[in-house]
Amino acid sequence: MRAKKLRKPHIYTCHAGITEAITPIQIGGGVLGYAILAHMLSAEDYAEAVNRACTLAEGYGVPRAKSLIAVSDISKCTMAEINAAVRLLDAVSSYVYISNLAQWRNDDISASLDRFIRDNLSETLNSRIICSRFNFSRSSLYQFSLRAFGMGIMQYISFCRIERAKELLSSGESIARTAELCGFSEYNYFCKMFKKSTGYSPSDFKNK
Repeated sequence: MRAKKLRKPHIYTCHAGITEAITPIQIGGGVLGYAILAHMLSAEDYAEAVNRACTLAEGYGVPRAKSLIAVSDISKCTMAEINAAVRLLDAVSSYVYISNLAQWRNDDISASLDRFIRDNLSETLNSRIICSRFNFSRSSLYQFSLRAFGMGIMQYISFCRIERAKELLSSGESIARTAELCGFSEYNYFCKMFKKSTGYSPSDFKNK
């Protein structure tokens, strides 16, 4: 989560007290996956790191003698070596991107995005929320929406809301309740947008 938020390599100590590093593989403003260097011990405070790892392992029920044997197989690296390795890791993730070795499965992403929108029509939906949920930048979200839905993301959300409103009105739902379920906080605005989209007022559409 930290690497995802920072959008750059991150060195950390895992739950077992071992140093690890992770860098996000980014495509089009989104985080597609991660490259990880696992299981390193800092040479600068090696004895302390070994003791910390063994103590933490004991908390998981691993005898100290057994964890000492396991720790002895872990690479001992200076922080300079760890930082150099992280730079190589970042270069690898960049190579994965520019070589097209990893790509979004656009059908999966568009289906997930469509499902998320349709499942949350009654809630606040905007580009900021969707960018955060799907790891898009605003510009990449707009471009993706054009490719996937043939229109900008906010236009598509409006389209889905009106389509859902038509279904609800056709099933006999009240206009006020329909507006609420489709994410329109103002009744008059709902009526205005519905007529603009369908050519009918909600009441005329309901009667028709």
